[in-house]
Amino acid sequence: MSLYQIAGKIITDNPKTLEDYRFVTINGKLVVDNSLDHMKLIRLARAYMNVVRKSLNLIWKGYSHKEATKLLYTILPNYVYLESAYKNAKAIAENIGSLKENLARTEY
Repeated sequence: MSLYQIAGKIITDNPKTLEDYRFVTINGKLVVDNSLDHMKLIRLARAYMNVVRKSLNLIWKGYSHKEATKLLYTILPNYVYLESAYKNAKAIAENIGSLKENLARTEY
């Protein structure tokens, strides 16, 4: 039976619980040993932020998912991060759209 541990404490050994919870959020501080790795991390975070912003503009302009990812691949050449940023932008665009609809309904 597998055990999942954090800092010596057993979280669970119940297989049913492990099936129910596939993702967790861990709060903590990332400690980077050298300045080169720190700069790489900052560059990745900035590129992700730029892709989310540009994805929003492309979504609002009516570009398809395939067209948008082709255009944005030069900014963030990692497909997994690119997909995540696009999905994030899509969720933001949908949320803004629903907010506009709700505001339009509540105006007198």
